[in-house]
Amino acid sequence: MIILDYSDYFYKNVAKTAIPPVRSGKFVHILSPESEYLIFSPKLLSPYHADIVERFCNQHEIDGYYDKGQYVYIIHDNRWKVLGGGKWLMDDREMVLNLFDDSKAYGKFDSIGMVDKITSDIRFSGYKIFLDKA
Repeated sequence: MIILDYSDYFYKNVAKTAIPPVRSGKFVHILSPESEYLIFSPKLLSPYHADIVERFCNQHEIDGYYDKGQYVYIIHDNRWKVLGGGKWLMDDREMVLNLFDDSKAYGKFDSIGMVDKITSDIRFSGYKIFLDKA
């Protein structure tokens, strides 16, 4: 699993401040033909899950369109699937990551195997991962 976090971009380039040790936002889980992605975005950068999908697709030159009426970004290539989404809360001091809730546009994220996938990323080594706890 490839984990992307738009916090670095948002806090350094948009908010022009240091990344706070406690932050939150929305996330999406995307499956591609070669890999899967878990993408975190601060809530001020991405009010809707579709905003995250749109940014990701633009960065990876994946064709699609944003249905503003439904707040959903539709990927044209059916080999790419948005598997779901939710909200996240990360506390770097306590080394805790909570994933919870769901996406109105893309549905509930699949939590099966998620803890192992996240903790296999060196950035989350030693973190306590909680699923479905607000």
